[in-house]
Amino acid sequence: MYGPYVSAAFLTNETEPQPWDHCYAIATPKRAFNVFFNTSSLVRSRESGRQPGSSIMVFSPAALAAALLELDDGQVIDRYLKDLEDIFPGFSGIVVEAHVRRWPLGLAYCYPGRGRIQEALTRPAQRIHLAGDYLGTFYTETAIETGERAASIILQALG
Repeated sequence: MYGPYVSAAFLTNETEPQPWDHCYAIATPKRAFNVFFNTSSLVRSRESGRQPGSSIMVFSPAALAAALLELDDGQVIDRYLKDLEDIFPGFSGIVVEAHVRRWPLGLAYCYPGRGRIQEALTRPAQRIHLAGDYLGTFYTETAIETGERAASIILQALG
């Protein structure tokens, strides 16, 4: 079953160390989004001195997304910034760019009884090879593993 997904990316211009510098993801319960991602964290771990700016992403799945789908980009960004301000006071003042993306059917959701179809999704197939995070419980790792497996089988078949 697929459902809605809304996300926003923020480019910041801070020059001083930030509380999120060494965190890749921070859970954010009771907010307009579920998780705060600092995609700059990998770069931070290799820096000898703190470079300016960060690349931040937040996302809202399911009911959180449904509440945002019909809003315009400015309204979504305002809601996200309000919650980001509560978590990191002053965050809005360092944002130099923000973009919103919406996917009405962008995310797979588990549902009661989903386990009954697991065998059908993961059994070897003749011509169709499924891959993705929906096939397991380790999200990105599952997507990588199933993608590599599918690609390997296809390449073998092609010789």
